[in-house]
Amino acid sequence: MRVNFVAHAIAQLKGSSVKVACVIGFHEGTQSTASKVSESEEAIAAGATELDVVINRTQVQAGDYVAVWEELSAIRQVSPVQKVILKLILETSQLSREEIVAASVVAGYAGFDYIKTSTGFFGRGASEEDVQLMGRVASLVGEQLGKEKMKVKASGGVRTLGDAKTMLDAGAERIGASAGVAIVQDFLAQRGAERGDGNGY
Repeated sequence: MRVNFVAHAIAQLKGSSVKVACVIGFHEGTQSTASKVSESEEAIAAGATELDVVINRTQVQAGDYVAVWEELSAIRQVSPVQKVILKLILETSQLSREEIVAASVVAGYAGFDYIKTSTGFFGRGASEEDVQLMGRVASLVGEQLGKEKMKVKASGGVRTLGDAKTMLDAGAERIGASAGVAIVQDFLAQRGAERGDGNGY
């Protein structure tokens, strides 16, 4: 969700427990750090409690991890830890395994809460292997820092209940999918069939 829609979404959700997330640097991640920080501040001021930040993939692929860390740390500094969940979108289909590992480590040291596979705009989206790798790195970084490990969000290409189950089994704690309603309906129908009540509700 873009910053200019955050306040509208919150108004529409008034009285519910649903939280609003906003994308930052979507969808290529090549905006300046100042732009991403400003966008983050605007989203938080408008009421967003989660930010999905697109990593600067150009910097990752150039091996400029100091620049990546500085940007992520700047975003964390303006995003209160107790109030705002930060998720870093890696775009794993465009990165090597080594780059996925490096980007995940940097995210952990910058204080991010989640590492997320994809925007859904490039390549194949999430894969089981990506999620497993990210989960292992998150565990190691958590151990090194002595704090709760980052969680993994699988996003992009998750179109069916089977896809969602595969990602959850691989270690994802959240699923991002435009087919979310259909996936939940399939789950309820399957559960209903197993119970023999015909609906699952």
